[in-house]
Amino acid sequence: MTTKYLISILIISSLLATACNKILEEKPDQSLKIPSGIEDMEALLNNSSIMNDLRLGLGEAFSDNIDLPEEVVNARNEYERNIYGWKAPIMPADGTLSEAWSEPYKSIYTCNVVLELAKNLSLNQNNNRLRSVMGRAYFFRAYNYLNLVLTWRGPLTDARRHMLAVPIRTQSDMNANNPISTLADVYSQIESDVLLAISLLPDQTSVKTIPNKSAGYGLATRMYLMTGNYEKVNRYADSVLLGENKLLDYRSLKLSGSYPFPKMNQEVLFHVNGSIPLLAKAVSVGISKFLFDSYLDGDLRKIGFFVKNVDGTVKFKGSYNGSSSIFTGLALDEVYLNQVEALVKLGQLKGAKEKLLGLLNNRYSDDRTKVIEHLDQQAFYSLYKEERRKELVFRDLRWADMQRYYFFDNEWNTFKRKVGGEERVFNTVFFKVPYPENFTVNNPGYIDK
Repeated sequence: MTTKYLISILIISSLLATACNKILEEKPDQSLKIPSGIEDMEALLNNSSIMNDLRLGLGEAFSDNIDLPEEVVNARNEYERNIYGWKAPIMPADGTLSEAWSEPYKSIYTCNVVLELAKNLSLNQNNNRLRSVMGRAYFFRAYNYLNLVLTWRGPLTDARRHMLAVPIRTQSDMNANNPISTLADVYSQIESDVLLAISLLPDQTSVKTIPNKSAGYGLATRMYLMTGNYEKVNRYADSVLLGENKLLDYRSLKLSGSYPFPKMNQEVLFHVNGSIPLLAKAVSVGISKFLFDSYLDGDLRKIGFFVKNVDGTVKFKGSYNGSSSIFTGLALDEVYLNQVEALVKLGQLKGAKEKLLGLLNNRYSDDRTKVIEHLDQQAFYSLYKEERRKELVFRDLRWADMQRYYFFDNEWNTFKRKVGGEERVFNTVFFKVPYPENFTVNNPGYIDK
C-alpha cells in the first residue's frame, strides 16, 4: 500500500473513530481534509476492518438457535444477560458494547464519503473503475442497512410500513438534518442502493471481500424475500444460479476436520465475518439441543457443522470463514433457499422441489427425491423451513426468518430461557428490539409515543 493510500485510510479512520462511538449522536470534527482521488476511494472501500469485519449476530443471539447453560449466562455482563433474556437495556447508555449498531454505521459513513467523492470527480461515469467503486459503495450501504433493519425491525408488510425503523444517512455531513425513517423508507433506500449497485458492479472481482454483480443479485434476493416480492426473488436468484456459481458437494469434503469449510470457498458470493461476543460464546457451548437433534442420520451437515465438547455441550464448526469466526456474508446456498421459498409462495411447487433437491443432494449421503416428491405444498413448505434453518445456521439470518414466518405466515415458536434464576418465555413482542439508550437520548423522535 502506498503512503498516499495509507494516509487516506488514516484520515478517514480518524473521522470514524470520532463518529462510531457517537454515531448519530454528537457530530464528529470534519475539519480534517478528506481524500479526493479514485485511488483514495478504493483504499477506503478496501479497508476490510471497517467494510467486512463486522460484529453482527445480535439477531442470532435473540433466536431459538442458541440455548446457553445457565451458569454461562449468569457469568456474562448485564447487557449480554439482557440480550439473552430479550430485556432492555441491551446496550449501556455510554454507547460501549454497541458494535452491532455502530459498526454498520461506520461502513455506511465510509460509503457516503466515497459516493460524495465520486460525484465530485470530473470523470465520465462510463469509466469502469469509477463505476465499480460506486457500485461497491452502494452495495455496502445497502448490505449494512439491511442488516440493521433485519435486526431491529424485521420484514416489511402493509401493516408495518409506518413504524419507526433505523435512521437513514446518505451523506457524510453528520450535522445534516435527517427526517425520521419509517420501515418503508428504509426498505425503499435499500432497494434503490441494491439496484444501483447491480447496475454498476463488474461481473467478476479479484477477491470475495469485494462485491461483484452476483453478490448484488444475491443481496436482492435477501431483500425482496423480506418484502414478500417473490417474483423478484425468483428473477434475481436465476441471475445468480444460471451463472458459473456452483454448490459444494459435502460428500467430497473432509467433514471431520476442525473447520472443514475453506474461507471464501466456491459457494461464497460476498465475504463478511465476525460476531458479537455473546454469539461467539454461544457457538462454542450453547447450541440448541432441538436444533442439533434435527440433523438426521445421513445429513452430512451434522458432521461438518458440529462437534461435541467433553462436557456434552455442542460446538459449531461449520463457518464458511474456515475458523471459529462466524460467516455473515452471502453464499450460494442461501440464494437456492430464497428461490425455493419464492417458488412455493408463487405456487410453483414442482420447481421449488427441484431446486431444494439440488441443494439437499449435496448435503445428504443419499438421494432425497423419495423424501420430497410426494409432499403436498404445506408439508413441503414445512420441510423447507426445517432445511433452511439447518443450512443457514449461525449466518445471522434466523432472527429475520423467525420474524418473516410470524408476520407473513402467522407462525412462531415458543421457547424459554433462564437468566439469573428467572425463566423468560419468548414472546413476539420481542421482535421490536429496543434502540441503544444513547441513541434515543440524542434522537427523541425515535422514542415510541
